Amino acid sequence: MSVFCPLLFVSLFSACSVVSWRGAVIFAALATTFLAIMTLGQVLELIPLGSNRLRWLFHHNQLRFIATYLVAMGVAFHLVAILGSRVTAGLVRIQSLQTEIVQNMGDGLVAVDLNSKILEMNGEARKLFEMSEDMNPVGLDIDEVVKSVKISSLLTNGDMEGRVRCEDRVTLRSGKQRHFEVKLSSIPDERGRCRCWILLFNDLALKNEVEQAERKIQQLEHLYQMSLGISHEIRNPLACIRGCMQEIGRLGDDNPDCKPLVDIVCRESDRLDGIIEDFMSYVRKSPSPSTAANLVDTIDSSVALLENHPESVGREILWRRSDEPFWVLGDHERLQQVFLNLGLNALDSTRDGDGLIELSVRRTYDSFAPSSEPSTSGVIVEVRDNGVGIPKDAVEKVFTPFFTSKERGIGLGLSIVHQIVREHRGTIHVQSQPGETCFTLWFPEEVDLGKQRTLLTGEGNKSTQDVVERDCVS
Repeated sequence: MSVFCPLLFVSLFSACSVVSWRGAVIFAALATTFLAIMTLGQVLELIPLGSNRLRWLFHHNQLRFIATYLVAMGVAFHLVAILGSRVTAGLVRIQSLQTEIVQNMGDGLVAVDLNSKILEMNGEARKLFEMSEDMNPVGLDIDEVVKSVKISSLLTNGDMEGRVRCEDRVTLRSGKQRHFEVKLSSIPDERGRCRCWILLFNDLALKNEVEQAERKIQQLEHLYQMSLGISHEIRNPLACIRGCMQEIGRLGDDNPDCKPLVDIVCRESDRLDGIIEDFMSYVRKSPSPSTAANLVDTIDSSVALLENHPESVGREILWRRSDEPFWVLGDHERLQQVFLNLGLNALDSTRDGDGLIELSVRRTYDSFAPSSEPSTSGVIVEVRDNGVGIPKDAVEKVFTPFFTSKERGIGLGLSIVHQIVREHRGTIHVQSQPGETCFTLWFPEEVDLGKQRTLLTGEGNKSTQDVVERDCVS
């Protein structure tokens, strides 16, 4: 019943901020026990600082009132402990959430006082400023971390209101310069005066790279249109030149020296026209394939063309054919160009008499797919030959446009192959050593489209045999 009893509530509420809720409940129980002991000591006059009112209640048999008072105070102590713990836990959660938000911001955050001393810095700012983990930036001047004339002038402007945005190339502690977008805002106190500054740093390096990439894409687009126009304009007069030379050759039948010269001009004109056609095939944008194609049929037609090619004389073409169809989403003509180019490349690298070109197809569930392609079954096509092989330093460049290790050719054949395979969401890899070269192609299999195509055309009714071999010797 002392006037100092409320101090117990103050002490209890203060204790809730430093102990857990269990500790707060224990503290409330101890406070209740302490109050009961002190009250009993005053009633029994064991404590000299007794209360006359308590002794009067005790002598007039008002023990129920005293017990009610102690129970009420005990309940109040425990309620204060529980509520204080919940308030403290809520404040801790809010503070933890704020800290988590600040530390995981995409921008670098730096808080500085009115004297330009750093109060707080998040992890992103430490990365941007290339600061080590063991370095504590709190208390350092902002100029010791990043030197910027613009930032220094803004921080000295104490009358600034709202948010200011600027771009500046700052100097880090290591001496490096980086381009940042800086957003500066003031935090007011209860009187509306500036209490501290908040600076947000955004690295503009990626933005600049994206802008440069966009400009390059636009330039390449203009170059693409220009190259198509130039190719078209070259082919028109080239056709006229060839026609005129043929007419000159017809009129100059009486001159035996005229015909060889005309043949040379016509032959070189055809070669130049073929180069332009290859170039246009490489740069021309093809629409995405939307129909199902059977790779077995496509390779069949490619092998038939290779068998009748003049360079196939004295070389063996081994096509390990399967009657099981392998359906892919693709264009038959474009895919045939892939296998024909690879076959011609193999014919050119093998020798007359013992040259061997081997083609095979199979289903696979291995991870040949690119990262952008979902996990699915695929079709593997291998084109293998026993030719001279590709030089080790040229293996990584074989798909580069206009790169060739041969005396003839302009280096667009394999580049066109690579582009067509990518258009069909596939991949192509090459392994080569003296005496053996193998091109491995992967295409995502379209089983559902294959079933629909079979139902519409009636294909695939033949009995399936595992593998049949056809030896073709020209």
